[in-house]
Amino acid sequence: MPLPGAPGLLKCLPGAATFVQRLDNFLDRFGERNGTYRGSMVSILTPTWVESIETVLALVAAYLEPETPAPKESRKRAQAQRDAEVERLCAACADEAVVDEFRRQLSLARRLATIEETHNHYIDQLGAGQLRLATLEAGERLAASGAIDHSEDTWWLHAHEIVDALRESLPLSRSETVRSRQAEQAGWELLGPPPVLGAPDGDLPRRPPFRDEAENGAVQDGSIRGQGGCRGRGNGPARVIELSETAPSLRPGDILVAVNAGPAWTPYFPILAGIVLDEGSFADHATAVAREYGVPVVFGTREASKHIAPGQWLLVDGTTGEVELSEPPG
Repeated sequence: MPLPGAPGLLKCLPGAATFVQRLDNFLDRFGERNGTYRGSMVSILTPTWVESIETVLALVAAYLEPETPAPKESRKRAQAQRDAEVERLCAACADEAVVDEFRRQLSLARRLATIEETHNHYIDQLGAGQLRLATLEAGERLAASGAIDHSEDTWWLHAHEIVDALRESLPLSRSETVRSRQAEQAGWELLGPPPVLGAPDGDLPRRPPFRDEAENGAVQDGSIRGQGGCRGRGNGPARVIELSETAPSLRPGDILVAVNAGPAWTPYFPILAGIVLDEGSFADHATAVAREYGVPVVFGTREASKHIAPGQWLLVDGTTGEVELSEPPG
């Protein structure tokens, strides 16, 4: 697979041949993913890794610091801590039947969790990426045949319309359909959402006093409360990231603060000192991956990303679900 643009310059660097070959092999296996899934704003319109290799290189760059441990080392340490805790719990229980049932359920839960996370790669990630690449290829062919004016016009056609156009020996022009839908979209973008859909109730209860804070997300005595998703404590500077960023600038020791975090960002997790999310759940992709690497997580804060300033020093307690806003050490 050729490496276009700046990544292709790697071939000119002395000693880069091995890295280029490994990158090539990596893209053959994972290049069709783009980070789509719950927790991110990535969609079929977002370029895949094979289209935007700079995204992959940005992920690699996050691990170039000599003191940054390899992800496999972080995961190995987290697994050792988890296994030790399992053995401690089992040793503290005198009922062998309960211990046996616990181990059986734990083994089942591990298999189910692995299946749940693996499906995200093979179905959500690769499925969306392959559909995107197929749609782009169809656009190139239809533009060459004159069915559409530009290859990207396929995004304005339905799937059956694309298939029908590809099967026509002399494709009819779909340009008018594309222009009509573009105009319709432009009209929709000028509209604001109504306060309610349908007729509102005639007798509404009195509205409570307005509060610019959520129950769990308010800053109280220099701290924010949420739900602990991975136990442990970590401290570092806050990096408040918008969901629209596909390759955020994160450095080892940062605390990721965001509304949520999907697969587009989880490759950064092993370098983080902690994660703070407005949304999320104990079974979400972000918390599941964080537990694999032992990264403290607090989710469900509701509004942490609004209250925490970029660079603010945080102490994240993934056990109690508390985020403390403090001054940097020294």
